[in-house]
Amino acid sequence: MGTESQLEPLPGSPRPTTVMPSALRMAAESAPLMLDLVEFATEIVKSASPRTDHEHWRTAVLAGLIDPSPGTPQYGPTMRAWSPEDDLVTPRRVEPWIEVLQAVLGESPGLTPTLLVAFRDGEVVVESRQGFERLERLGAVTVEGSLVRLTPLGVRGLFACGRWADPSYWLLEPGEWWANLSTEDLVAFLQAAAQLRLVDQAGAVERWFEQASPEQFAYQLVHAGPSLHGGALATAFGYLLRIGLDAAPAVEEWLASVSLACWGLLWFDLIGAPRVGAPTEQEHACLIAESKRAVDELRILLDRSALEPPQPPLPGATIDQLSLAIPHRLATPRVGELLQRLLNSELREQPGDRAELEQLLAETR
Repeated sequence: MGTESQLEPLPGSPRPTTVMPSALRMAAESAPLMLDLVEFATEIVKSASPRTDHEHWRTAVLAGLIDPSPGTPQYGPTMRAWSPEDDLVTPRRVEPWIEVLQAVLGESPGLTPTLLVAFRDGEVVVESRQGFERLERLGAVTVEGSLVRLTPLGVRGLFACGRWADPSYWLLEPGEWWANLSTEDLVAFLQAAAQLRLVDQAGAVERWFEQASPEQFAYQLVHAGPSLHGGALATAFGYLLRIGLDAAPAVEEWLASVSLACWGLLWFDLIGAPRVGAPTEQEHACLIAESKRAVDELRILLDRSALEPPQPPLPGATIDQLSLAIPHRLATPRVGELLQRLLNSELREQPGDRAELEQLLAETR
């Protein structure tokens, strides 16, 4: 995607918000226009014959579904990402979908300013539906009469370049906990929680704990452990502590993992059921490395918040949840007090607060 698509939201726009990865993927996989383009690209390559007069040809080429040269048409990188030849590779269907959206917008650049207004205002009135039918078939917008609204997938595709390609700038609307929660979704939830990026974070986390089966949630957290790092891993650890003894059978599995054994031993110590034995040097090194990473992530969050104060401002109850995303020994009342003054716009930062917190972070790291 070129620099022309590196869009910024219009002034007065809300912060971009996304939904769980599985929801975006299912929306991309079921978009009628996307399926038509994939079918068209498949037919072109199988027939080894270009069809430059077909309505889908230009879009398929611009999006990288078809590579028209040299010689006979071949699959382009977007098509290979949509349907990888290696059976062991899991398709990442949202990224190819974004390439198609950018191609569609590239063919009709006049649609983009209208979409930016729809994002800022929640909806926009259009005089003509021309061009928006394709976006609707792609799953990027909904059209009701003359009203056009962006879907979550459409928002993700519209702001897909520059800093907006970095998920740490996006809020996450997690929805409700569910029993067959995928590791992909849980990792996204925990990463957002560790960076205070959940919509209504304190309320969202509370609802998950109210709805979740303690045993099932514990196993989900434990099984996600190998995919977690830094603050997200510390947050999962904090959630397991909150679940309490019901999580013990699940946490037992961590004791057999070199990268997670120290976390498991620490968990049992903190709930008052210590396990016999000491961690190996390698297991302890894994705990230290992840703790350092969590501290570094906190520094990044603080620096970003100083440059770009969160909008809307973070509630105090949300800031309190940072205690889960940092090493356990750092989560003291004093550190909590400093975080509140540095991140809570309703409290006045005191001289020396940032320097004191930086010293505590350096000592912990």
